Amino acid sequence: MMERFAGRVAIRIGDVIAPLPVPAPIQNEVDAMWRAVFGRLDLPALRDQFFADGEFLMLDRLVPAALVERALAEIDDARPTRSKVPFVRAARHVGWRTLQRIAPISTALYKSSVFIDWMTELVGQPMQLKHPSDDHACATYEYERAGDHMRFHYDTCGCDDGASYSQLLSLHDRSTQRLVVDLHTTDGKPIERRTLQTLPGTLTLFCGSKVWHAVSPLGRHERRVILSMSYATDPSMTPWRWLYENVKDALLYFGPLSLIKGDR
Repeated sequence: MMERFAGRVAIRIGDVIAPLPVPAPIQNEVDAMWRAVFGRLDLPALRDQFFADGEFLMLDRLVPAALVERALAEIDDARPTRSKVPFVRAARHVGWRTLQRIAPISTALYKSSVFIDWMTELVGQPMQLKHPSDDHACATYEYERAGDHMRFHYDTCGCDDGASYSQLLSLHDRSTQRLVVDLHTTDGKPIERRTLQTLPGTLTLFCGSKVWHAVSPLGRHERRVILSMSYATDPSMTPWRWLYENVKDALLYFGPLSLIKGDR
């Protein structure tokens, strides 16, 4: 009975205001872009590298600059929510329910069947989209004030260990801020730390519960914008877990109003 109640509340607070469909020309353009850039890559070699590095891979400046700039322009027109948890993280965000209505290029990047199929081949498990009311499914992280950062953490996104995969697409980076990753924290191999610059167009892919990662503090008069896309081998959650994730995301990322409506 209580589980049914939690499910009803989770659905209610995560309710989706029907998004506009992605215009077919934009989705076709994005699919063609993914098909072209992936066609130039050696997938078997990248798969070996991905698993050798503990399910982590960075593809430098993969997405063409012109498309990145258009995606960034969509985000610049949005109304992000700024959130700060002292000693934990500070940034501005736009959640998935909002992106679906105002950012067709970002939406097309995330929902592209070409991208999902390629990820499935890389990982060796079927990748699935997160629920359309999950604001963390595809969201922006905009670091624009001195000191903005994120401490070390794993990404589980409400999923079981090993089921959630994160893809970070850099849209803007004029900063000294760096993505810092510790590889092999869960597989018994010697831990390897990497400090990485994410130039615009760079795509970083990893298993969220296997790569310990952080973002270093932003310097003065700097800016860095990331489109974070999350997929799962099994995106289902129990009602209580779904309720917990909705409340947590509202409090830590997207603001209390996201609990009662999908737009701000």
